[in-house]
Amino acid sequence: MAYTNTTASTAPGWFSINTDSNTYGINATTIDVSLGMMDNYGLGTWDWTMNLQRWNGKTYEPLLSYSFTGYVSETSSSHRSFNISKACPTSGSYRVVAYLRPRLSGFKNVYMYTTAFKVSRL
Repeated sequence: MAYTNTTASTAPGWFSINTDSNTYGINATTIDVSLGMMDNYGLGTWDWTMNLQRWNGKTYEPLLSYSFTGYVSETSSSHRSFNISKACPTSGSYRVVAYLRPRLSGFKNVYMYTTAFKVSRL
């Protein structure tokens, strides 16, 4: 699976969030997402919530009805698949956003998102 590398929005170099493609055609069934730590920084375990956002012409709006939760650590990455027929109501530009919360004190909550990708629906 060839992931498209992305960078964190508020966690410089700590995490990576990736999708398996930049374009999903009408026959595509899932958007596969991988979330992991870039290196062993001693950051401990982080809980996360991940959901899709759709471009509405002005900004990305969250599609909160379809989301995942989990955790990531130095030794455990996370992989999830969004079902396109359920998660993407229309053709358009989407991205995945992840909100991460540290289990250790001393760290702030962070968020990150993938680069935009296109979804084509009938």
